[in-house]
Amino acid sequence: PSEYSGLIFDYSTGENPVSIKQAITNVNNYIHIFPNPATTSITLSSANPVSGVVQISNIYGQVIFKQQLTNVVKAEFNVSALKTDMYILRVIGNINYTTKIIKQ
Repeated sequence: PSEYSGLIFDYSTGENPVSIKQAITNVNNYIHIFPNPATTSITLSSANPVSGVVQISNIYGQVIFKQQLTNVVKAEFNVSALKTDMYILRVIGNINYTTKIIKQ
């Protein structure tokens, strides 16, 4: 999720927008990963407590880092041992989130 606050229409419920009257901002599942690119560590920050697993995979899908989270709104992960490259960070749990991270 980004900080974008825009219009959201759920067509699967038969909702048919005919005019722009309602802007919906969903910050309940907001997760922010920073800094990106990172050199030594990355921080996960969330509006709500996160429980589940954080995993970092290389571009081939191999999981190279995995950590359990239990009701945290902020967590820091040491990425200094990772090679300079692009990785996929996934949060799998009560909030599901996927993003690309770059290790410098």
